Amino acid sequence: MVSDALAERVVEAVLALEQSSSSPDQVREACELCDVFLQKQPSAELARKLVSAEAPPVQRLGFQLTLTWIRSKVAESKRPSGPEWTAVKAWLLELSASESWSHPSTPNYLRRKCGEVLSCIARLDWPGAWPELSPALLTLLRSETLGVGPALVSLGVWSQLAESVVEDTDMTAQRRREVAAGMTDLFEKPPGAPAFVEAIQATLQRFGGESQVVREVLTLCRALPSAVPVKLLLRHHFDKIVQIGFQSTGCKELAVTVLASWAEQLGSQKPSGKGSKGKGESTSPATHDICRLTALIARLVEECKFDIERPQSYGYHQQVGRVLADLCSFNAAGFCEVLPPAEMGTLWAALLFLLRYPSAALHIDAMTSMVSLARHAPKISGSGPSRPLLETLVGALHVAALKADFAESANGVPASSERSAWLLRCLGPASSQRSPSTIAEWSAWMAVSASFDEVETTSSGEATKAHKVGMVRTLCRELLAELCRPGATTSNEGEGFEALCRFAGALVARALAGDPASSWTEEYDSALVLVEAAALEALKYAEKNSIDPGAISKPMLSFLQQVCIEAPSFNPSIEHRRLEFLSSCSPFFKHWSEEVLRDALTRVLAPIRSPHPEAHKAQQKGIKLEQRALSTFVAVCKSGVLRANQLEALNQECMQLAGTVSSAHARGQLIEALALALASCPDL
Repeated sequence: MVSDALAERVVEAVLALEQSSSSPDQVREACELCDVFLQKQPSAELARKLVSAEAPPVQRLGFQLTLTWIRSKVAESKRPSGPEWTAVKAWLLELSASESWSHPSTPNYLRRKCGEVLSCIARLDWPGAWPELSPALLTLLRSETLGVGPALVSLGVWSQLAESVVEDTDMTAQRRREVAAGMTDLFEKPPGAPAFVEAIQATLQRFGGESQVVREVLTLCRALPSAVPVKLLLRHHFDKIVQIGFQSTGCKELAVTVLASWAEQLGSQKPSGKGSKGKGESTSPATHDICRLTALIARLVEECKFDIERPQSYGYHQQVGRVLADLCSFNAAGFCEVLPPAEMGTLWAALLFLLRYPSAALHIDAMTSMVSLARHAPKISGSGPSRPLLETLVGALHVAALKADFAESANGVPASSERSAWLLRCLGPASSQRSPSTIAEWSAWMAVSASFDEVETTSSGEATKAHKVGMVRTLCRELLAELCRPGATTSNEGEGFEALCRFAGALVARALAGDPASSWTEEYDSALVLVEAAALEALKYAEKNSIDPGAISKPMLSFLQQVCIEAPSFNPSIEHRRLEFLSSCSPFFKHWSEEVLRDALTRVLAPIRSPHPEAHKAQQKGIKLEQRALSTFVAVCKSGVLRANQLEALNQECMQLAGTVSSAHARGQLIEALALALASCPDL
């Protein structure tokens, strides 16, 4: 054990070194050596001596020794007390008001260290055993005579204290509740004009022009939701403080993190209004406060336009986009319950803006939020939806779901001007500083944003790209399945599953009529993606809820007829995708006539019965039409659509095809199809 006398001599040696002609580096090295030594014999008195020195490294050593002393007291007793403990608290309050904090030469880390010591004791004693802390710290914020330094110390203490409610794993649940209740009281007492709110306002009025003060206030705003309901922050218009951050140099990114913190906390709080099933007072903000917050975030999103001349701005745009996405995803149920249609329309418009931003990552965020909002939207509406028109969404989703990268022209041939113009019209107004002149330019911008995203992952660029395309397509399916769910009544004829089939059918027709020299396979594929999952979900929902399935099967049949129209020239990729789509139509055949089934089976088996003269070229490219046709045949046979009187004809068909197919595996699939048809036949 180090003796008190030896520890005191070490401190005196450090102080003497500071006052000599020693260099700052020598003083710093001495402090680092003594830090380890003094940890073994912490002393509040020696700590005060070190803090009263002039050299910042020595002062920091003093604060570090104070923290060690506090921890030693906590080890002896969970709630330290006594004259020495009280004296240290009084000394710290006096120190926090020192004008030395305002000196330009005082490093920021010293102010933070002082705040850390104060918050460390506050976690143990405040508010019950240290009532003097609140008025002392609020005085530092309100004072018209003190400089900016004490105000910065006070802001730092409140920030660290709020964060500790969530981040300090050593705090008991009881202490967390006590600290959170104490901070909540600061926003509620006295009623009408809480002292804490007035103190923050006074600080900003005096020092709002200093970026350091703005940053500390924003840091506090980010930390407060850990202890205080966001409802109180919005009630007292703290969102206007966040707006100051967006107008201050170098504070925009920090201001975005504040909104991100609020969005996350909002989703975990009790709902308000008639739908609330929870007991006790709601912690959800008032509707007008939510409207103000959503309008702020939507406005920020619409200011984020991709700039190819400044691609580094994408990081900030992505931050803002994710705040909106989190806000909608975490709070979809509450928003759909309390927000007026106009405000819901503002959120949807902002999400559509992100869907038109050249970034697959933002497309995923936007569609995830759209799915949440669509899932919780009122099922019955007397007027049109508050979201964008379905046709508008389908166009943007069509472009987002494309697998093609037009920045990498196929075989050195760029996309035709006709094809490019068509896709840009589907996309709508791009969220960029200037409109893309071609779809290839849009793809190049997508690649630029993807290059920033790839820095955050260990996967290869191709793997990341494939993963994003898969997620985009999955979310497209989920979103359209929600938007086109049968049963909702609306006066707008441009909504619902029938409208989706009509819009997607137009996309299919355009793809099939495209210039034969420029393959439109990707557009054809994307159009089918938009309908596939939505159709299956709509049919399941109709059957489960006793809704007439004809409302789904009739438009689906019209769409299928559009899909099966022959292209001007043979395209194996389109033919393969068509067979795949026929497989997904299997559950619908029982709702269609036998003639439709017969025509479909004829179409499915055509690549086996009478292969196209150019089919061998498809085989060379890895496109196996025969195998795809057999897989679709198996899917149709096992769907239970074939009746007993059709099984004999099926048996004859399989026997004939067995001599035509190219492999034993293919013959096995024919046997499987026949067996499944027998097993699933409803007449047997």
